[in-house]
Amino acid sequence: MGIVKEIRDLVEVLSPIFKGIVQSRRQRATHGVVLRRALSKKTRLKNEVFAAELLTRDIVIEKDDSTVVRIDRRNVTNVVISTDGKKALCEEFVTPRQKSLGKRDDEYHQFLMDPTRKGPKNVDLNDLPIRWASGGVLSIVTYQSRKWVPLFFRDIRPYGWNVSLGSSERYFDERGVVISNLEEELNNPWQFIAREFLEETLVLSRSPTSGRNESKLFVLPFWQGSDSEQKKLQFASTHIKLREKYDHLRIIPNEDSKIRAHAATTQMALQIESDRGAKTGVTDVIVCLNLLELGIEVVKVITYEFDDDNYLLDGEILEFRPKELTRMPVGLISVSYLQSVFGLEKADSTYTLGPQPSVRVIQPIPQEDIRIFEWDILQRLAVIRGEKDPVGTELRRYLDWYDKFGPNFLDERDRPWTGNPSRLFTPATVKLLNLCFSQCDSTVLAESCT
Repeated sequence: MGIVKEIRDLVEVLSPIFKGIVQSRRQRATHGVVLRRALSKKTRLKNEVFAAELLTRDIVIEKDDSTVVRIDRRNVTNVVISTDGKKALCEEFVTPRQKSLGKRDDEYHQFLMDPTRKGPKNVDLNDLPIRWASGGVLSIVTYQSRKWVPLFFRDIRPYGWNVSLGSSERYFDERGVVISNLEEELNNPWQFIAREFLEETLVLSRSPTSGRNESKLFVLPFWQGSDSEQKKLQFASTHIKLREKYDHLRIIPNEDSKIRAHAATTQMALQIESDRGAKTGVTDVIVCLNLLELGIEVVKVITYEFDDDNYLLDGEILEFRPKELTRMPVGLISVSYLQSVFGLEKADSTYTLGPQPSVRVIQPIPQEDIRIFEWDILQRLAVIRGEKDPVGTELRRYLDWYDKFGPNFLDERDRPWTGNPSRLFTPATVKLLNLCFSQCDSTVLAESCT
């Protein structure tokens, strides 16, 4: 009887623990975290938008004359597939210890920034499910005789000006059947880096008008596919169709008008070890850790030129039913301003409160140092005013943006202006700019252009 009683007591103690584990797993699945093996299914999972592995092995930073960041993909068991999944992970692993994680986050960033600090450093993932893979492009653009960085304004947490970033994902045909190899993408960041940039960055020859609008083709130095594949990505039929349907913009690629980008060199590289032990590497990148979002970003810095009349549009869409244009406000912020704020070892800034915080810089952005492209701001206003029918969640999303950030984009008469631009930046963007100004050659960043 004694043994039986001990077993019963043990079961009584452990049952709530096991129940909590099961509930936690169910909750994660509901919110967009699934087992890695679920991606063996050849069709889209419920709520699947992207597919980022949750690393279980430590990330290793090795510094000598250059910096190598090592990613170990072995023993991965879980994958996050949606923004809700990312949010749920942050609530579970970040929110309860945001202050201590912030200190660790800063420690790793300062190690990457400080040229005098050498040797290996482990990023302990024993208690942190860091997402792999995510990244994009940081552009240095010559426009109207000055140099600028294109940034998109993110109106969900973390709020603020954001580099064009995105996650690894599976591709599907019109029937929802997988047509891409996720394993290749997770081992070769060039694929999603190029894809995110090409999909989200749409450059028109001039300001949008109803009817025909010409768009310029990018020529990327690190693109590894065919010209036709690149054109298909840049002019994704879904986005082009949505622009024509809802904005009456017929966007036509101009084969004779191309933007030739050039890659900047850095002293950073990334090495990825697959679950099968194979190793691949990419060089001349910038890599930053972002523990408060459970992320690691790998970014390529490129330079190119805009004509004076060129116009930027956000190319992102939301995979809802029906599909929606994201319509993120997009702008150019001068390199001179960004360098004055983020060119120092430590920016004059502070984190906002709450989960998935933003970074608020102290120094205002002068009007001459920002150029905002107004088209999608005007479309948001038209939906809010009832002059344009909302699609899906548009009205709710735009009202939320208007209430939170209206004064940063609109004057007292609700006309677009740049007199009070938001000083919020996403943490990843702050780190990437900080590293860019320390890593890239001064000629890439020089304000005067001859």
